[in-house]
Amino acid sequence: MSDEAQALLLCLAPFTGVFNRGWLEQYTTHLKVQPALAGLPYERWLEVLQEAANWGLLQPHEQLGQAGYLRLQPIFPYFLKSRLNDESRAASKNAIEEAYREHYDDIGDKLSQYIQSNEAQERQIGQLLIEVEYENLMTALQLALTSTTLFSQFYNALDLFTRSRRDYLQQLHLARQVVGFRSRYLSQGNSFVVDFAVVWLRLGNSHLLLKQYKDAENAYQNALELLNSAGDQSDLNVVSNRASTLHQLGGVAEEQRQWVAAE
Repeated sequence: MSDEAQALLLCLAPFTGVFNRGWLEQYTTHLKVQPALAGLPYERWLEVLQEAANWGLLQPHEQLGQAGYLRLQPIFPYFLKSRLNDESRAASKNAIEEAYREHYDDIGDKLSQYIQSNEAQERQIGQLLIEVEYENLMTALQLALTSTTLFSQFYNALDLFTRSRRDYLQQLHLARQVVGFRSRYLSQGNSFVVDFAVVWLRLGNSHLLLKQYKDAENAYQNALELLNSAGDQSDLNVVSNRASTLHQLGGVAEEQRQWVAAE
């Protein structure tokens, strides 16, 4: 491929497994605002994607091809990541990752809405799309955590999906990844106190469902500690999450027949 085509294709490096061509315009909007990427030939996107398809590097997704999804051959993103990790491309790498994370901000929120919908068909769509986008959402979550930016839109979609699958071990793994960044976030202030309290609360729920009562209690106590440190104790999110956490602590005690503590 030409040098221009290769430079444009590097923008696909963060994607794993799939890329939705229907969201190309949205993604390009985020790429264009990055000064390090301003000179890329975005008008050639369709041509470059077709050239990659001709090389067998991507093809229409077997289930969601009509919805714009392309299946990436495993070697393709691996090759792109390897090239992007070159020290000479550090500025481009940072810019592409930021654009990618911003691109998935709205997607994470939308998929969370779908999977929580009262409409069965929308819930099914949400489950299907999160399953297909799981690795991409995980990448966006990791980029958010390492850059200490808003992460809840990605975490919520992934957590809701694993909960719908009753995959409590995966829920535990996911929540532990997030809470591992707690000190880095909270050292910068209390902006993310409630976000981390929610993750601890969901971590406790997973332990409780697995009958790991001591671990569940510890997680709920961590959630309470964070909520009690919130600046505005009258905030509805603080109040409702504290109520939920206390309710779940009562459930831990009840499961262990500790009636006085439960009450």
